[in-house]
Amino acid sequence: MANETDEKAPQKAATNPVDDSTVVDRAVAYAIENQRSVYGALIAFVIILGAIWVWGDRAEKQQAEALEEMAPAVTLYEQGQYQLALDGRDGSYGLLDILDVYGGTPAANLVRYYVADSYFRLGQFEDALEYFARFDPPANTVGASAIAAQAMIHENEGSFDKAISLYKRAADHVDDQIMSPRYLLA
Repeated sequence: MANETDEKAPQKAATNPVDDSTVVDRAVAYAIENQRSVYGALIAFVIILGAIWVWGDRAEKQQAEALEEMAPAVTLYEQGQYQLALDGRDGSYGLLDILDVYGGTPAANLVRYYVADSYFRLGQFEDALEYFARFDPPANTVGASAIAAQAMIHENEGSFDKAISLYKRAADHVDDQIMSPRYLLA
């Protein structure tokens, strides 16, 4: 009896289709047979990883540069010198220049707001609407005020239905119990 169980044990091992050594042998054989394809895939993978790393590093540097370039223009904006903020002065970039150079950075979205609001305050409403449309309003009071500014422009143009829709959107845009009701009263 003991002899019968000893004979059955090796048979079970031989019939097991997934043996670690055969899997490794097959993988090695495949790699040797398809050496060019395997090396090509590895090289492509390394190149893709390198490109992702370089792009991420470049994007970080551009964002930092954009924020640095914004400072003088934002200072002019805050001083109420909107046209100078748009155009720049004394060799520093204006807001429009920053959009041209750093348009793909996250900072550019905030610059679009400053550009739109500068045009709004200068009474250039069509230009303001163009930049407000390109601005992705964050879920905060800045985003809500950008939507409300668009509503004001449409209201002044006589597009009351559009203005009402935008005022409601501004009120719902952010959960701010102080500002939200004001957008509904406008």
